[in-house]
Amino acid sequence: MSIDFFSLVCLVVANMIGSGLYTSSGFALSSLGRADLVMWVWVIAGVMALCGAVSYGAIAKRLPDSGGEYLYLSRLIHPSVGFLAGWISLVAGFTGPLAAAALVFAVYADATALNRWNLDQKLIASIVIIVATLVHAMRLRTGLWTQNIAVVIKIAGLGILIVWGLSEVGLSPTHSGVIPITASVNATPFLIALSMLSSLVWISLSYTGFNAAVYVAGESKNAKAMVPIAMLTATILVTAIYLCLNYLFLFGCSPESIAGEPRIAEVAASAIGGPWMSRLMTATILLSSWTSVLSLLMTGPRVYAKMADDRLLPRLFQHSNNVPRVAIFVQAVLSIAVVYAANLRDLIGFLGLTLTACGAMTIASMWRIHRVLPDAPLLKWYEHLTSAVFIGLTCSMILVASTFQVAQFYTMLATFASGLLLYYLSRKFMPKRQEDKPAVEWSTE
Repeated sequence: MSIDFFSLVCLVVANMIGSGLYTSSGFALSSLGRADLVMWVWVIAGVMALCGAVSYGAIAKRLPDSGGEYLYLSRLIHPSVGFLAGWISLVAGFTGPLAAAALVFAVYADATALNRWNLDQKLIASIVIIVATLVHAMRLRTGLWTQNIAVVIKIAGLGILIVWGLSEVGLSPTHSGVIPITASVNATPFLIALSMLSSLVWISLSYTGFNAAVYVAGESKNAKAMVPIAMLTATILVTAIYLCLNYLFLFGCSPESIAGEPRIAEVAASAIGGPWMSRLMTATILLSSWTSVLSLLMTGPRVYAKMADDRLLPRLFQHSNNVPRVAIFVQAVLSIAVVYAANLRDLIGFLGLTLTACGAMTIASMWRIHRVLPDAPLLKWYEHLTSAVFIGLTCSMILVASTFQVAQFYTMLATFASGLLLYYLSRKFMPKRQEDKPAVEWSTE
């Protein structure tokens, strides 16, 4: 069975709308002190995601196969860089976001009947991952249909919340969105810009799933045409949803009540529309988190299966009856381990920084396409422009994070360094397996 356009769009939407949307603005508001600045950070992150979708689409047109960053960097740069991307996918790209989505599900589940059972939040998150694993381990069609239906219901729920919320709040909200205690009236434009880039580390995680379609490109219909359009369509839709919802979150209630609050969506919904809207928001968030877990369990294991095809992982990770079952189970086990080890706020910061950096590295590889694939179509001017914008913003964000988010910055560096170390260890102890099937076809240029 091949993946159609609608399923590709649903896959990207499910990857993007997850844990970050329902938590990041509270953290950013506590840092910036002004809701309008937080909104501008969401706009900047949306521009980055759109640029990233166009840039990834440019590569997908010329390398229409599954594997995502691992495939692109292995073919266009070097096998070591591709292995590094695969390692980041294993540690941060899918394991971390999957754990974060499951944790957000557990956090918001406390507001439902589940709290009567006094279940530990980490236990709830683990159960969510296990159920999603069983769904995807059956067969591709089952996982796709389950995910597509859930995404449609989620979008409908968010649409209702947006329409209802805007009718209640209006375009001229009574709340200023300013926290007098933390907002500095003497802050210079330079310091404000630095603070916004620092907050971008949290908010960027909400947009990182824009590239989800490339991980299953080899299983989709007419990948060269559909994968780029699906990523762009889904990213535009999600960006519009993000801006509307965060306008409601940030201006629909007093800023003091949501600053630093991980359950910002529930608090804002209750303030705007009372218990009924709060319950609808909670149900939508639970469904949203569930679809994120589903989509990440679908896309991540495809990367590991591709690495197994290239003899960088054991053959057990390869597809079995069109489903990489072993890879799915390994992904689930690792994600549950992170659930029990991680702090949600620190996890979101680390993931946003690491995944955006990996995305920029991948997008930079597009400038080598014509050296490695001389017959590939020439890059368009807008593809060059979007890649330059994405890389420029990412470098600025990383530079600021090295000062303002020191722990997340050095954790990111350690993740990159450990991936390169593992690659060279594998070359030393398994040289024959690396040479059986080269991961790169070099150009004769």
